Formats: sequence, structure tokens, C-alpha cells
Amino acid sequence: MACETFEQDVSGAFYVTTQWDATKQMVMKLKLINTFGDALFEMLSILTNDTKSSEKQDASGDKLNAIKLALDALFKKANPEEVVHLLKSVLTSGHTKREGKRITEDNFDTIYNDAGIKEAYMAFIFVVKSNYSDFFKGQKAGELLAKVENQL
Repeated sequence: MACETFEQDVSGAFYVTTQWDATKQMVMKLKLINTFGDALFEMLSILTNDTKSSEKQDASGDKLNAIKLALDALFKKANPEEVVHLLKSVLTSGHTKREGKRITEDNFDTIYNDAGIKEAYMAFIFVVKSNYSDFFKGQKAGELLAKVENQL
């Protein structure tokens, strides 16, 4: 299967990304799991309503609050520099353009100083979903990403 190209409006800016080659997809998947794994699996358990998730929900059973708690756990466990480095490496991999201009290490700060950090997070989700679309189709992980996207 050839690498596909995806287009999407992200916070009012036009993004285009092309999937990574198989080797980069495998390496990045392991990095993503290593960095976000615990929080991701916690949020997936919340969405599948297992016993752990009911323990994490507040008195009203608010799933969004439970997801926020899982995200809080991520940021308590994860090294902030590693998270930012991973986010930046996903967006500056050479496969993503914003408004027709390739996102690079050199222009990353300039782009997101102007566009805002929220757009960087949204673009990160777009690139991850584009590269692992088969993984997210019809899965709770896809539902989770959609909920996180809506909260940004």
C-alpha cells in the first residue's frame, strides 16, 4: 500500500500531510506508546466502561472529567521535554505542510508563536491520525482522539 496524503483544516489553517514510510511508522508508534501509553490505556478503559474506569469517574460519572484526570496523569508521569520533542518531531518530520509551507525545526516556533499552541496540538493529532488511520478506524482509540480534539 502506498503512502497516502491527507488534507485538513486545522484551526482555520490548511494542512497537508503524507504518511511516513513503514520504518518511520513503526519507530514513531513505539515512541508514541512509550510516551502516551499509560494515559492512552487509562482513557481507553474509561471509554469501554470497565471497572477501573468507574473508579476514576467523579460522582456524576462524567467521562470527560475522567479523561482529564488521565491526561493529568500523563503530564505528571511524562517528562515535558520528551513530550514536546515528540510532538515537534511528528510535525517536523518533513511530511507536513501548513498553508503550503513545510513545517521544519527552523520555522516551528515562528509558526506556532503566531498560530498558537492549541493549533500545534490539533495538527499533531491530525498527523498521528493520518499515519495510523487503520488503527483508529472503528476503534475506541479513534473515539478517544475525537474527544480530546473536541476538548482542545
